[in-house]
Amino acid sequence: LAFDYSACTSREREWREAVCLCGAPACRGSYVELVCADELQQCLRRGHGPLDALAALLRASIAADDPNRRRAALARHGIGTAFFDRDDAAPAWLERYVVSLLEFLEFERGQLPFALLRDARAAHDAQTRARLADRARLVLEQRIQALACAVSVAGVAASEPA
Repeated sequence: LAFDYSACTSREREWREAVCLCGAPACRGSYVELVCADELQQCLRRGHGPLDALAALLRASIAADDPNRRRAALARHGIGTAFFDRDDAAPAWLERYVVSLLEFLEFERGQLPFALLRDARAAHDAQTRARLADRARLVLEQRIQALACAVSVAGVAASEPA
């Protein structure tokens, strides 16, 4: 009952309605953690703005790359078998673009705890660092889920006749 699922939300209303009744001494009072949407966008704004996204899309549409490296990146996140290893697979440029996004998300996961720690101005103890690393992992998982939804829609759109 007193297990922290590390769930988070950026909506204050959802956070206020998620009252925890566990009674644990270290309970934060809610079974979801309120995170400011701005703090989670720091690395994204700094390292993958609109021009970076456009450049990645253009590189994916014209450049050839190492298919083994690409397959390994897709496999690490379970996306390859779901979307690209089928007979009706999405176009190759989409696969390359998704890999570039996954690489940025992996980079962001490594950088986000430091950005959050800098903003929190909290004690830099091991427990705080571990909590922020968990939050970064959750952000990565949420963004990969959103990416998988977008790839699914793009794959369907690309397979339909014009």
